[in-house]
Amino acid sequence: MAPRHLTVIYDAAGGRFTLPHLNDRSRPDFTRDVEALREVWILRRGDGWTPVPAAAVRIAEARRPSPSRAQPITIAALVALLAFWVGFVVEAIVLMTGVYACDADHGWIETALHPVAWLVGLPVVAFVITLATVVARRRA
Repeated sequence: MAPRHLTVIYDAAGGRFTLPHLNDRSRPDFTRDVEALREVWILRRGDGWTPVPAAAVRIAEARRPSPSRAQPITIAALVALLAFWVGFVVEAIVLMTGVYACDADHGWIETALHPVAWLVGLPVVAFVITLATVVARRRA
């Protein structure tokens, strides 16, 4: 299982470095160890220490959670692919159980259970809804 909390340090340019083996999975007293490191750093940085403004900006940006970097079209395509496989499984079950008979005329049920509805319609609807949702959420 991956650690939930890591320890990172920043250099004068705002570069971020993860301290290896200092995380909540490898250290039983993780919080105490991090506080001890912070105290040593404060004592040794000197009285005249001031943060570098450009580095402070980079650190603040790095701490801010970033949205998913995947493009909306990629997310929508993956959801459509998943919807295709869901439709494939549902349609296979429907055809194997004999619920759908191609020669029967059952009105809307025949249309709803048609293979094209599940294998083409469902992925297209999933793609359009996902794309619209992701784009709208990113604009908000």
